[in-house]
Amino acid sequence: MKNAANVSTSAALRWLQIKPHPNNCCPQLRHIPVQQQFRGTLCGYHALYNAKCMARSLIAERKFTQLANLVNLNNDREFWNHYRRTIKILGDCENKYYVSETDIKELKNEAPLERSHMNYLILKDPEL
Repeated sequence: MKNAANVSTSAALRWLQIKPHPNNCCPQLRHIPVQQQFRGTLCGYHALYNAKCMARSLIAERKFTQLANLVNLNNDREFWNHYRRTIKILGDCENKYYVSETDIKELKNEAPLERSHMNYLILKDPEL
């Protein structure tokens, strides 16, 4: 069982392009692949998703959980689940200071994530 965990951890490290430091205790990060933004209005959602994945990875206690969160940086399904969840939170907002009626209509058409939306998410999103 331990071998299987080491194999998957080793494969994840290769995929993440993490090169172990010569003393084998401190990995040297070179590059971590992330979701590619393919529509101009989704940059805020990508940035938020990437920040959440990195934060989860940094605070995770188990190495497997750390790696799983790093791998999720490039997971299409997880990004779109996060996007829909974020839109739902914003759509349920009743405080027009943060999310106006126009914003709620535009959110259905991939409107950008605005500063006021982020302020609201910081208050209401339990993952933040």
